[in-house]
Amino acid sequence: MLNLVEQARHRAVGLSGRGRTVNVLDLGRTAAKPRGMTDATETLVPKPWISGIAPYVPGKSAGADGRPLIKLSANENPLGTGEKARAAFAAAQGAADALSRYPDPGSVELREAIAAKFGLDPARIICGNGSDELIHLIVQAPGG
Repeated sequence: MLNLVEQARHRAVGLSGRGRTVNVLDLGRTAAKPRGMTDATETLVPKPWISGIAPYVPGKSAGADGRPLIKLSANENPLGTGEKARAAFAAAQGAADALSRYPDPGSVELREAIAAKFGLDPARIICGNGSDELIHLIVQAPGG
């Protein structure tokens, strides 16, 4: 089995690491850990069948004839931005720079609104920026 640095290097050039994500901040160094502490990514090993999952290959941007394709998998809208969305953006422009700020990463207000509507505990609701982020968060959950 490859160590984390080797896995990251192989993944970077597409040689292995099929379906695995390895977070490496600095490939040239390893930080000293306090005695008894381990990195969760070093101790969690995926089940063998996970390694057999074929990696996702994104769709092509252009057809064989060179004309651009409409990529629905990339959340592209072939019709452009709708009028109601444009109006909402225009209205938000003057609302305390709402469009130039990152949203709350914990989605506190959104989770509280969902919880209130459905009678749930906000701590049991997770929000993310699309399915990729939610899957990533789920995979990270066992490691803390």
